[in-house]
Amino acid sequence: MRYEKQDGKDDVEASVWQILAIKSALMAGLDVATLRPVLKRGVKALAATIEDDGKTVGPATLCMQVAGQGNNPVCKAAIASLDGLTMEWDNPSFPNPVYHWYFITQAKFRHGGQAWAEWNRSFAPELVKRQAIENEAIEIPNCQHHKKYDIGHWTSPGKAERYGTVYATALCCLMLENYYAYLPTFSEPPEAKDDKKDEDVEIDINL
Repeated sequence: MRYEKQDGKDDVEASVWQILAIKSALMAGLDVATLRPVLKRGVKALAATIEDDGKTVGPATLCMQVAGQGNNPVCKAAIASLDGLTMEWDNPSFPNPVYHWYFITQAKFRHGGQAWAEWNRSFAPELVKRQAIENEAIEIPNCQHHKKYDIGHWTSPGKAERYGTVYATALCCLMLENYYAYLPTFSEPPEAKDDKKDEDVEIDINL
């Protein structure tokens, strides 16, 4: 998949968002016959990119997890390959770091254990520290108190990060919401657990 209509190599970033959207649609009950085969092929393709160059470890790992492949050896090895990685704002490991940090945060959160504990100690304080705060920047319309509120945002330190401050701020907020905002994407809501059509897609990945 690609953002633009053009020949050439598929855009992993575009593919990741589409795969996550397909999984969300399935969990919401949109069980179109063609969705599951598309999800299966997409996840297998992303799993292969982990072996190719390692640059898509975070995004590809999260996609494997949400498709029910969290215990796959490829997925476990991918998580292990991120051991020791920290969020270094002034010296990021990626040209588009916020994008990668978002997926690494999601993947490590879902994996849990020591991998998440170590990353959590790194990324959360760094994000809080790096938020740019504008004091008394906005006033709520039609508010009788006429109080002005502070706002905060993030600008990516990466030269190749696309879409600007709004995009970076959205992803940073989503990282900080991991603790309480989401049912893990690979988990089924309680009322759907007995419905076999909502089970995770079984994918045999041999790389």
